Amino acid sequence: MIKSGDYQYILLTDGTAELTNYTAYAKFLTVPAQIDGHAVVSIGRDAFTNSEFLSSIILPDCLTTIGIDAFCGCSFLTSITLPDSLTTIGNWAFESCSVSLNFTVVRGSWAESWCKENGKNYTYSNSID
Repeated sequence: MIKSGDYQYILLTDGTAELTNYTAYAKFLTVPAQIDGHAVVSIGRDAFTNSEFLSSIILPDCLTTIGIDAFCGCSFLTSITLPDSLTTIGNWAFESCSVSLNFTVVRGSWAESWCKENGKNYTYSNSID
């Protein structure tokens, strides 16, 4: 486990990073695309669990995976932007989040399909509808 600023992470075999813990108390957060020069491609299991201060999160365009329970218990989270690169969201990743949680997705993306299949509220980032 490596610590850098408000994050802890591990290096994956291809040299990319998986965030494993967030240690600060931001209300609005843009997760970095790189940490210590490594592309952030994964949010690990429980990485943001019970981060009750979080209201809005923007995830980086290089992110492919959100792990099991990654944002579980973020009860004030009302907005999260999912990138077009996303291909996996683990079970219960957004369990016990605000009932008004809205996902911003790219039209035609895997994230849009996931929102539809799981009955999540979503809007498009690449249009006005």
